[in-house]
This record gives sequence, C-alpha cells and structure tokens, in this order.
Amino acid sequence: MKKQVVKLKEKEIFISGYAKPPENTTASQLYKIIAVGLRVERKTGIIVEADSSMITDVSKSFVKNALEGKNLVQIEEIEEMFHDNYYGSAKKALITAIKNCHLRYCAVLDNQMEPEDD
Repeated sequence: MKKQVVKLKEKEIFISGYAKPPENTTASQLYKIIAVGLRVERKTGIIVEADSSMITDVSKSFVKNALEGKNLVQIEEIEEMFHDNYYGSAKKALITAIKNCHLRYCAVLDNQMEPEDD
C-alpha cells in the first residue's frame, strides 16, 4: 500500500476550493459553503477526478462531467463553460470555488504551498 501512496504523490495531487454563496439568496439557504475537490495530475494540470458539495445528484454529476478531463491551467475555458452552461443558483460561488482550486494548483507548481490537514 505504501508504494501506491508514493506513486500517487509523484503523479497526482488533491486540491480543494471553497466559496460562500451571496447571503439572502436561494443558494445561501441551501449551501453554507460550496466545496470543490479535484484530483489533478501534478505535471499536466489535467483533472482526473472531480467532486463537489452540490446537493442534487444531477448538479453533482454536471460539475463532475464538466471538470474531469479538463486542464486546470486553462481556467478561462472552464470558467466560460460554467458561465455558458450552468444556471444553478450557486453559479458564482461554484465558479469561485473552481478558481480557488486553480490558484492552489498554481501555488503548488510554484512550490509555495505545503500539504495541509484536511
């Protein structure tokens, strides 16, 4: 089992991003915080696996399918896709959480970030 962890460390990283929806909106009633978790290829930025704290199965599935296979480095393309195709009430917070994942990934590449307890 230890060999798997070493291989994972060399190839992939886990990154999370969070955002709070605007107060007094439907989204804020449903979500205290929006969380996005990504398993990313360390060297390429390709999103291998994606998950979110969205409540409905269809929204979780939409986010997962929209992100997996995309390159986290190309955040503008990801952001544009969500602007053009996602019309849920947590849209802004979801995009912010994804952008926060992008910023964390960039920090990892720049060696500015150490792993945290999550």
